[in-house]
Amino acid sequence: MNDKEKGQMLCRQLLELLELPKGEEQQLRLFIEEHSIQQLLEAYPSMNLAEDTKAKLETISELLT
Repeated sequence: MNDKEKGQMLCRQLLELLELPKGEEQQLRLFIEEHSIQQLLEAYPSMNLAEDTKAKLETISELLT
């Protein structure tokens, strides 16, 4: 398994752990595949997401910084 595949697997696991609504999980997965988790953590405040989802992403962002 190469680094990209490992990253995609970790991304899927992270999104599953967050227990997001299916539509948002898919939206975030596509965003991460096209960009990166770091870019997601910078862009999520302006994205059309549920407040609960934004709160979870804020927590992740704080943990990673």
